[in-house]
Amino acid sequence: MKFRNILIIGTLCFLTANISMAQTTQINEKQNSRMKTTIDTRYNGVKYNDIKWQNTTDGYYEGSFNYQGRELTTQFDENGNWMQTSETMDMTTVPTTLQNNLGDYESNSISGINKIETNDQTYYDVTVDGQEPMRFDKSGNPIKNP
Repeated sequence: MKFRNILIIGTLCFLTANISMAQTTQINEKQNSRMKTTIDTRYNGVKYNDIKWQNTTDGYYEGSFNYQGRELTTQFDENGNWMQTSETMDMTTVPTTLQNNLGDYESNSISGINKIETNDQTYYDVTVDGQEPMRFDKSGNPIKNP
């Protein structure tokens, strides 16, 4: 019985170590340098080593961090180039125009508002229960979903 328990515990430790290793993100020196420069420029005061990095299923590096009291998630491509940053928002922190455009929906049916910033644009993706996701420009006006 003792041997069986030791075997089970050993197997669990092995699996836990493998899962932990699989989630570790390896970033090479060139990528690291580009990403660090971008973080320093865009998010002054954020300590690069405090960012929690992970790989996404589509090959991007995704980092989560706090910037000026806001929780942000940023993405870089496989070459270390910045792609986008997103932030979860609520109705009190979005533009008035967006609040007005969402006024017909009950607040509990809005399950998510994300502000997305890219090199080309800033927009809001809004998820309302039972509806197709909606997209709004940086001023809060509806735009066609891609």
